[in-house]
Amino acid sequence: MIQKLEGATYHPTNFVIFGGTGDLSRRKLLPAIYHLYINHLLPDDISFIAVARRDISQAEYRQLVKDSVKTYIDNNRSLDRLDEFVQLFDYVSGVFDDTATYERITQELRARDEQCKMPHQSVFYLATAPQFFIPIIEQLKSADLAGECSEIGVKAKIVIEKPFGHDVETAKALNETVLNYAEEEQIYRMDHYLAKETVQNILLFRFTNPVIRDSWNPQGIDHIQITAAEDLGVEQRAAYYDGAGALRDMVQSHVLALLALVMMDEPFSLESKDIHRSKEAILDSLRLASHATISDIAVRGQYEGYQDIPGVKEDSKTDTYAALRLQSNHPSWTDVPIFIQTGKRMKRKSTTISIHFSPCTSNICSTQGIQTAPNILKIRVQPEEGVTLRLYAKQPGFDIATDQVDMDFFYKNAFTKEQPSPYERLIHDVIVGDQSLFPTTKEVMRQWEIIQPVLDAWASDADISVETYEQASWGPAGAVDLIAKYNGIRWHT
Repeated sequence: MIQKLEGATYHPTNFVIFGGTGDLSRRKLLPAIYHLYINHLLPDDISFIAVARRDISQAEYRQLVKDSVKTYIDNNRSLDRLDEFVQLFDYVSGVFDDTATYERITQELRARDEQCKMPHQSVFYLATAPQFFIPIIEQLKSADLAGECSEIGVKAKIVIEKPFGHDVETAKALNETVLNYAEEEQIYRMDHYLAKETVQNILLFRFTNPVIRDSWNPQGIDHIQITAAEDLGVEQRAAYYDGAGALRDMVQSHVLALLALVMMDEPFSLESKDIHRSKEAILDSLRLASHATISDIAVRGQYEGYQDIPGVKEDSKTDTYAALRLQSNHPSWTDVPIFIQTGKRMKRKSTTISIHFSPCTSNICSTQGIQTAPNILKIRVQPEEGVTLRLYAKQPGFDIATDQVDMDFFYKNAFTKEQPSPYERLIHDVIVGDQSLFPTTKEVMRQWEIIQPVLDAWASDADISVETYEQASWGPAGAVDLIAKYNGIRWHT
C-alpha cells in the first residue's frame, strides 16, 4: 500500500471544486479523491465543497458523487467506504461570476473552521471551462478567500486545468491576470502527463545511472524522437478541438514538458525550485530548427472523415496531427536534432520517448564489416509503461554476426506496489504543497513561444497544405519526409 509522504505536512483542508458536477469532476477528480481517501492519503481533517450552476440539493449531489465513483473507479478498488466518503461533500449552487455565490462559499468555510475548532488551508480547484478561470479568481480575491491562513501560515491554493491560453498573447494575458490576484506559489497548473510514473522516473533514470548519465550528451546521442499517438478521434470534444488542434492540445503542453525532462541539466536537488530552474533553462534554449519555410520543419495533418464529425467546420484546417523538428542552442545539445509528432486516429495508442545514440565507431565494426544501427533507448510513457534498451549481440555459431536484442523493463512486472493514478498524485501534491509536477508561468509561456511561429504560419499562409492521412495509420506522408531529411531516418514507433 502507498504510504503518506514522509516529512510532508497534511494540513486540515477545505477543498472547493468549481465545476463539481462536470465531466472532469465525475470521471477523474471524484474517483481519484476517493482512492486517496480509502488509502488514508488525505489529511485526517478534510472536507469538500462542490460549486456548480445546477440547481440540485446536497443529497442529490452526494448521490452524484456516489454514482461517479461507482462508474469510473477501477474495478479492483473497494467501495466499502463510499457511504462515509460522500458525507465529506457539500454543495453550493451558483454562478461563477456572482458575488452571492462566494458569500455562500465563505459561510460554508467559516462553518467548517468553527465546527472543527481549527483553521484550515483552502484549495480551490477550477474544473471549469477556461473562460471561467479569470472570473473565479477575481471573485476569490474580492471575497478575501485567496489569501493566507495566518494561523498555519499557508496561502490558499488555486488549481487550473489546461488549456493555459490559446496562443502567446492569450496565455500572457491569462498569466498576468492570475498573478494580479495570486502569487506564483499559489498556482498549480494541472498536466496529468507529468504525474505518470514513467515520466516521474525520467530524472532519476538519467541521473542515478552512470551508464546512462555519461552518454547523455551530443557525442553520445544522435537525435531524439517523441511520439504521442492516440488511436481515438476527437469524439465528443469536436467543438473544443476544432478551435485548438494537435499542436495546441498536445505539443504546447504535454510533449514539450516531456522534452524538457529529457534534456534539462541535472538539478541541484529534487526540490521544486531547482527542478523548475533547470526546466526553464532548457526550454529557453529550444527553438524551431533552421528553415527556409515553416513547411521545412513542420507538418500539419488531418485524418480522413474528420470534417464529417458534428461540430467540425466543413472546410476545417484544424490539425489532428502535427510534427515538428526542433533544435537547442544549449551547449549540452548542440547539433542534436529533435523530432516530435502527435496525432489522433493513429495506428495505436502510444506515447514514447526514443533516444537514438550515435553510430558505432569501433574498429571491430569496421575491420570485421559488421553493420550495426545505432542503439536506441525507448521510454514507454503509455501503455505498457517501462524502458527498452536496444543493443547488439553476437549470434550463436562460428561466424561473426550480430543481431539486435532488446533489454526490457516493465513497471507492472518489476513493481507490485499499486501505482497512484496521475490525478491522485497531483491532488495529493496540491494538498501537501509540492509544486514539482506543476508547470510554472515561465515554462508555460516559453512552450507557447516555441510553437507560435508555426501557429502563425498555418493561420496566415493559405499555401501551406493540410495533409489527409488514413485512420489507423502513422500519419501523413509529409511526416515521413520531414524526418527522412536527416540521414534517411524514420519514426521509431
